Amino acid sequence: MSPEPDVGATDPLSVHLTARFGLHARFRGRTLYVPNTHGPWRLYRAELILLDDELVGAAGITVLGPPESVLFSPGVRTQFGRPRVLGHP
Repeated sequence: MSPEPDVGATDPLSVHLTARFGLHARFRGRTLYVPNTHGPWRLYRAELILLDDELVGAAGITVLGPPESVLFSPGVRTQFGRPRVLGHP
């Protein structure tokens, strides 16, 4: 039985923070940007069991406690556009 989507996870902030507008990747020494589009996805409340992360600390952010919100989506169909090279060669 699937959980029902959390109605609270459809607020504009949750949608914006979880949306993906493009992909950045390195290829042959260059940074590529690949735009994508997707319909809205269903967001479910989740519980953080374990987090092994160094990115937040490396950014100089001190984590004071558990996150305010943990959301999960089983996925969404996505269409990717043409890659573009960013910056100067």
